[in-house]
Amino acid sequence: MTYTSCYFGQVLDINYIDLFEEDHFGDTFKDIVSEVNNNESAFVYGVAGTGVQTLLQQISHVLKKEIKVFQYKAILINEDPVGIISNDLLKLTNSNNLNDFIANLSEKILITISDIQDITAIDVLFSFLETLRKSSSYKLVYILGTDHLIFRSVKKVIHSQTPHAVHRLGMFDLKGTIRNIKINSNFFNYNIPEKLFVKIYELSGGHSRLTKYICKVLFQSGFDKLDDIEFLANNILIEPILNYLLELIITFSTKELIDLGILKEENVIFSTLLKYKLENFEIPNLNLIFNNLTSKEGKVFSYLFLNKDKIVSAEKIDFILNLVGFEYSLWASYKAINRLKLKIAEKFDLVNIKGKGYVLKSKVSLQHLR
Repeated sequence: MTYTSCYFGQVLDINYIDLFEEDHFGDTFKDIVSEVNNNESAFVYGVAGTGVQTLLQQISHVLKKEIKVFQYKAILINEDPVGIISNDLLKLTNSNNLNDFIANLSEKILITISDIQDITAIDVLFSFLETLRKSSSYKLVYILGTDHLIFRSVKKVIHSQTPHAVHRLGMFDLKGTIRNIKINSNFFNYNIPEKLFVKIYELSGGHSRLTKYICKVLFQSGFDKLDDIEFLANNILIEPILNYLLELIITFSTKELIDLGILKEENVIFSTLLKYKLENFEIPNLNLIFNNLTSKEGKVFSYLFLNKDKIVSAEKIDFILNLVGFEYSLWASYKAINRLKLKIAEKFDLVNIKGKGYVLKSKVSLQHLR
């Protein structure tokens, strides 16, 4: 059958996709293929870099041998996703409108959309595609993939309408990480020694993109850099991923962090490299406005600043400080916050919202903190 693909943004080399075994993502691949074969649709979500795009391309690559596949990536609502998809479908069946398309549709179609970056887009796309799925007597099915930004919205949308399968991609275990290392090492000729596999897993925590970039950095800078955690944490390729994950830790609830795989059940950060980044985290240029904060106070201020004008619970502050080994109690956090409040009073208000937490409000321009 003819394979049709429509991409927005960079995509993966199809030869790269061929290197992934069908069980690379555990049972998720098999489950979604089964759902598609049963005329069902599915949602896939996970922290950015865990392989949602790779999985959807792998599924499309396998199923294109049996059905027509339309692939889309990074659709935004201002790009008129409904119009784009509608035009492609009308061209397929030489139809003038969607009613004609439904009437003329004689074969099964799969639509996959990965990296959806707009909350409004997923609501619009879900309603549009679900209407087409039902109107076509389930000849048209779809798979939608997203990252952490809208996984809450995905669940809300799904539960408000027809139930659909929801799949989360988490971090790989050691065995899966070794597969990722070997795939990248073979495809990009990184030639990573097997004796480094376990250490790479500990640093990346099984995060697919972190694993890939650590391998690339080691290939470019030398395998001895694996023991230089400061170098790795501040590398131009790796640091943006860590900063992204760091912001999730600071802004998401403990339950959500566990759901996304960033925290293990015992509330341990999944990656030693990410833990190091959190332990050494401060907002940029903090020393330019406050040079009298202790390390702990600087971290508390930074956490509050990233949630500026929002309520941050004392429990959340205590939780983050304990993650980096400070072993704070709620009472200790309370005293630290009071000391911090006095030190920043000239430029910030730290307001206690009784029974809820604290809100940081600025009194001055914050240009130098950007």
